[in-house]
Amino acid sequence: MSEAKNKKREDTPPGVSVEEAELIAEACIGDEARQFLDSDLGRTVLGIAEQGIENARLSMELVDPHDAKAMMKLQNEIALGRRFKGWLIELLNRGENALEVYRHGTRT
Repeated sequence: MSEAKNKKREDTPPGVSVEEAELIAEACIGDEARQFLDSDLGRTVLGIAEQGIENARLSMELVDPHDAKAMMKLQNEIALGRRFKGWLIELLNRGENALEVYRHGTRT
C-alpha cells in the first residue's frame, strides 16, 4: 500500500484512507450539484444563466461594433453564464468519476 493511502488526517473516519475520503467528498459534491440542478431553484438559476447568455448574444447584434466597452460587457455576460454552467457540469462529472473510481478502487 502506498504511503499516501496510509496517511490519515484528523477528520478522516477510521478505516478510510485520505484518498478514499476525498473521493467520497467529491462524489457527495457531485450528487449535491445534481440535486441542485434537479430542483426548482437549480433549474431557475440555470435558466437565468442561459437567458442571460442568449440576451447578450442578441444584444451583440445591435450594439455598435466600434463600442469596445459595450462589446466587452456583453462578452463578459456570455462568459459568466457559460462558466456557471461549466462549473456545475464539472462538479457533476467529477462526482461521477469519483464514484466510479471509488467503486473500482483505482484512480483513472
